[in-house]
Amino acid sequence: MEIFIDVNENRSEKVSYDNAEYPIHMRHSCLNSYPGYAAPPHWHDDIEFYRNSKRQHDV
Repeated sequence: MEIFIDVNENRSEKVSYDNAEYPIHMRHSCLNSYPGYAAPPHWHDDIEFYRNSKRQHDV
């Protein structure tokens, strides 16, 4: 199943928060679920954490 990131014209991500009163969005996904095995270029004002379980990646 492919995953897509919804972005605005300026490439900022349209983040759908889990709770409007507490702006947090949690998601688990694998980069191999994205087209081309990479998330598209995007930005947001929020902090984003990711964990690489195989510890093999290029940044």
